[in-house]
Amino acid sequence: MRRCAAPTAAQRATWQSHSRFAIGNVLARMRGRPEHEIREALAAAYPFGPRDRASVPYRIWSEEVRRQLSVPQLTLDMASPGPARKVLQ
Repeated sequence: MRRCAAPTAAQRATWQSHSRFAIGNVLARMRGRPEHEIREALAAAYPFGPRDRASVPYRIWSEEVRRQLSVPQLTLDMASPGPARKVLQ
């Protein structure tokens, strides 16, 4: 069986950029919903065709999902006099 060439750094950056954008849109749209609904929406938003768990784009997508779900979502608190930040629950 012939192996494909390893992806270039530019390809990885493109996949990560597309993943970051798609995941950010889903998280913004699904804010406040239960986690299982968010995960279903993330699975439906996968932008790289069939999900083959061995593929590099899928691994990059999964890494980006884990990264964005592990970081608290910050927003500016418009009610405070200064640019205070608060974590959305």
